[in-house]
Amino acid sequence: MSEPIRVLLADDHAVVRRGICSLLKQEPDMVVVAEVATADEVQGAVSASDPDVALIDVRLSGSDAPTGIDAARRLKRLGPRPRVAIISAFDDSEYVFDSIHAGADAYILKTVSEDVLADAIRSIHAGERFVSGPLLGDVLTQFADLARWRVQQDLELSDEDIAALRMLSDGATIAEMSATMYCSQATSKRRQRVIFQKLGVSTRTQAVAEAMRRGLI
Repeated sequence: MSEPIRVLLADDHAVVRRGICSLLKQEPDMVVVAEVATADEVQGAVSASDPDVALIDVRLSGSDAPTGIDAARRLKRLGPRPRVAIISAFDDSEYVFDSIHAGADAYILKTVSEDVLADAIRSIHAGERFVSGPLLGDVLTQFADLARWRVQQDLELSDEDIAALRMLSDGATIAEMSATMYCSQATSKRRQRVIFQKLGVSTRTQAVAEAMRRGLI
């Protein structure tokens, strides 16, 4: 039989800690090896208990690590272990994005069922990532936006260039583009030529197709 998954729990509410510990004790493949109430205690507890997974409350407070996300960031800077899951009562996509940016391997809502919590811990212990279902759409949208922004930056396309590409895809004429963007037709023609060069194309149709392929419009 394999060793149980060693879990550290960091939450400043004793009732929440007791509830989660009670749930995890029912899982034969898990054991809670440490509980802490502040962000300042997390790193020391990790060193002392050697957990596989750390469950850290998003709003965990402390003087050295102001939030649970900061505590998670510090842990991930030390190495890939333990795997880190932010647990939260807040279905806020900004918290999710900040947690993932800090290196967290999961963002788990406290409203999930016992089975979902246990499966999430198993998943991240196995090297996967996990985001509670209701938040997944927002996360995917934000990452799609980030990917689109990176492509735009790589191609050195301005927001005005992207707006012009959208108008091209709608079949706008140079005169219509000029009127919409409050510039001369000469300026619109020059912008179109520059966009074509940056996309490596020579026609409107090619420009629209390439912009769509790259997810820019």
